Amino acid sequence: MAKEGHECASKKRVEVFQSELDAKGANDNDLKQINARLDAQLKIEDFMVKWREANHAWLKLWGPLFISVVLALAGLQGFISHKLEERKANAEIVRNAVRADPEDTLANLDALRRAGLLDMSPEEIKKLGKLTPAPTK
Repeated sequence: MAKEGHECASKKRVEVFQSELDAKGANDNDLKQINARLDAQLKIEDFMVKWREANHAWLKLWGPLFISVVLALAGLQGFISHKLEERKANAEIVRNAVRADPEDTLANLDALRRAGLLDMSPEEIKKLGKLTPAPTK
């Protein structure tokens, strides 16, 4: 509310300066006096802006840090979600590669790994080679 009052008062001061300028014309002394008053008013308003900035310096200091932390956390969550989706995709690939014969399962998984479609080490594939399909209902 105080901010609105200051802006209204500032607008009125500008209108007063403009009306004085229009009324007094091009007289050098009058123009110098108006200029000096306007310059003083602008310095006062600049001081008020700097005073507000000083009162809210914590925002300038901590605001960017807070925003950076929030963005970093969002990026971390995105990274974790991506890793979970990769694991989910690998699990689906493994499920589809499982056959009744463990040797066929091993061959399928190894072929998928060599083709770059399955991101697993040979040791992990060896462990999964013992999987058998789930019984059908």
